Amino acid sequence: MVLNRIRKKIEVYVNMLARPIAKKGISPTFFTVSGVVLSFIGFILLASARYNPQSASNFMLVAIAVFWASFISDGIDGAIARISGKVSSLGAFLDSLSDRICESFLLLGLIAARFANSILCAGFLATSLIISYCRARGESLGVKMSGVGLMERAERAILILVGMMLWFINNESLNCILALGLLLNSVTIVQRTWKIVSSLR
Repeated sequence: MVLNRIRKKIEVYVNMLARPIAKKGISPTFFTVSGVVLSFIGFILLASARYNPQSASNFMLVAIAVFWASFISDGIDGAIARISGKVSSLGAFLDSLSDRICESFLLLGLIAARFANSILCAGFLATSLIISYCRARGESLGVKMSGVGLMERAERAILILVGMMLWFINNESLNCILALGLLLNSVTIVQRTWKIVSSLR
């Protein structure tokens, strides 16, 4: 919801990037899978930092770059599918599944590396999954959920990655960002729950 006002502008650039890729016949699923693979690599990098404390900042820096690449790869698959006329229910399912996997790898990686408070990471992940469940269940009941709530997938990913970058300035910055995200996630759960309840009364 926070990014809804600028999403149309961002979509123009995403389509510019996706159009030549679609013309080459590359499947959108390739980018969906690539996003998952990259996020797993990012998880390994973060986990490795725990056992290499002297190089922890280097592992964090590379992990941030890899997770950004994962986020972009996972975000472009939908545009490629639309442009190439390959939109499908299977693709939509795989895209949603990959979103959950990538977000889990990111937060579990922070826990493994001990870069952030494990309770905050676990709380952020739990509320993120509840947000996703609310949308999935709501839409299965015929309630339009797109754009409902402060924290959708893009907002959550960007918030965490920004927090990781701020970690280099102050280690506690990441915990503060996660605490803020946990609060906003909780608000989003209330917003989506209210939307569903009010629509089904």
